Amino acid sequence: MIRKKTTKEILGESIHELAATKAVDKITIKEIVDNCGLSSATFYRHFQDKLELIAWIFNYQMEDIFMDFCEGAETWRQAVFDLVSILANDRGFYQNALKHTDGPNSFFFSTYPLFCQEACHRTVMCIDSKKIPRNL
Repeated sequence: MIRKKTTKEILGESIHELAATKAVDKITIKEIVDNCGLSSATFYRHFQDKLELIAWIFNYQMEDIFMDFCEGAETWRQAVFDLVSILANDRGFYQNALKHTDGPNSFFFSTYPLFCQEACHRTVMCIDSKKIPRNL
């Protein structure tokens, strides 16, 4: 069955496409929404700024890794390998995000704490539901 893309996915694809030819710090919200045919108001209903959108893309791509790990389908080693694979497969986009954002609103500072928090939360949930052993 064909799944309809969410607005967040459409916005994510738009900035991703633009970032292939332009530094992310030079991409405007107007360019993002014009590229995908949405309005600025729609953008702001979903994200505060483009850095939050970039962080969402990263977390969205990590979702399957977290789910597989929680369901016991993969080990920590495999989860880390999958994470590195995602970054390597989308190297240009993530290099652009890391290189062209800085300070407290940088890609690194906007995604790393959320990623660690989510990883810890899901690990505790998995341990509590006995999907992974406590003595891991």
